[in-house]
Amino acid sequence: RVLFRSEGLRAMPGSRYRTETFTLEPGDALYLYTDGVTEQADPRGALFGEDRLLATLSSGGFLSHPETCTAAVLSAIEFHAAGAEQSDDRTQLLIRWRGPAA
Repeated sequence: RVLFRSEGLRAMPGSRYRTETFTLEPGDALYLYTDGVTEQADPRGALFGEDRLLATLSSGGFLSHPETCTAAVLSAIEFHAAGAEQSDDRTQLLIRWRGPAA
């Protein structure tokens, strides 16, 4: 199961926040990222975007192998960028719940 939301999380003074709760089932993965991941432009100015990110996360079983998932996303971003300069950070965090300890 892929948990993916396109809403931003911002820590800014004076901002209002809403809380939400969800339960991860064993095998679920939660992928968090900064806007530098989706806003990487190619030489023509087209952004990597959320559709490409979701397609990358959903392909190749990367969420089943968290150790390769973030590397795969970075490879896809670099391929998309085709030499265009990186304009922002690309921070990623993948949390995979394996289930309760035996």
